[in-house]
Amino acid sequence: MLNERIRELRKRKGFTQEELAVRLHVVRQTVSKWEKGVSVPDASTLQSVAEVLEVSVQELLGADAKQPESQNEIAAQLSRINEQMAVRNRRSVIIWKTVSIVLAVALIFSAAWLVLRLQTANQQENRQESVMLPDTVELSDIHIDGDKNRLVCSFVPSIGNLDLEYSVTLSCHATDVPDKTADAEYRNGICTAVFENADLFEYIDYSIVLSIRDGKETRNTVVVTSMSVERDGFSWSSPWN
Repeated sequence: MLNERIRELRKRKGFTQEELAVRLHVVRQTVSKWEKGVSVPDASTLQSVAEVLEVSVQELLGADAKQPESQNEIAAQLSRINEQMAVRNRRSVIIWKTVSIVLAVALIFSAAWLVLRLQTANQQENRQESVMLPDTVELSDIHIDGDKNRLVCSFVPSIGNLDLEYSVTLSCHATDVPDKTADAEYRNGICTAVFENADLFEYIDYSIVLSIRDGKETRNTVVVTSMSVERDGFSWSSPWN
């Protein structure tokens, strides 16, 4: 390209852009634009460039270019070169805009991913700090209600947190009866477990055990040591009463 040949021949002659500009009676910025491919010299200026660099106009225009016989032919060839540079520059602008958009989108997603990771890490750290389970869980305000088909057990645990998982297991002292487990709801400091269709046997002892999990650790605490179903309700005893 013309811009590359001007730069190469200038350096071969040992001229700086400023020195070449002085010899051509133009400003240094004009030479810089030629060499960057932003603009091309006009026909008369190109002839001056060829004279200063001691080459032919054809050598400046390129080996494939026809030897111009007049300024009009030089101007026509410069016009074609100018159009080629304009097309190339437009493509470069499109490519850089596309690259910039892709990089911007990538940076946005990277920043969002980093923020999400930091938020998740902070949440996990806060959760670990606030949900550490004590070695012993104490209970108070234990209530047992219902009938032999439905059992409602409520109590107040010494540790309460919405991030914890609570479940209650109803275990029959008779070995041939399987245990029943129900998720417990924690609300306003009260933990409540409901066993629907419990099918409890009268005058057979049951125990009730609370399990608290934080995802890594589990604490089991006996809520009721012995409970039996009677015609008028339940009789039970707890280590916390």
